[in-house]
Amino acid sequence: MKGDSDIYQKQMHEYRVLLISGRLKSIETLDKTLVSLASGALAISLVFVHEIIGDSPIAEPWAIHWAWICWVTMLVTTLISYWTSSQAYKKAIDQVDEGTIEHQHPRGGLF
Repeated sequence: MKGDSDIYQKQMHEYRVLLISGRLKSIETLDKTLVSLASGALAISLVFVHEIIGDSPIAEPWAIHWAWICWVTMLVTTLISYWTSSQAYKKAIDQVDEGTIEHQHPRGGLF
């Protein structure tokens, strides 16, 4: 029985290490995405205003507004996805630390 407990503890430790690694990668990806999105949004806005619109009047301003709304919605949902992924990793790590990973459902699910 002692051997089974040791094996289980070793497996939980290895699982915890994998969870921490995954969470760190998730946070790193979020950081890179934020920088890329901020830079891209600035560049797109400047190019759009100066090169495409220029001084000419906008024929269908509602279409441009909806395009920007859809674009911002996509960005926000992407960022929320990264954040919730990080939180799920954190919860799973906490469950491993508390010894409840086998008994709580969902494992690392809704935080």
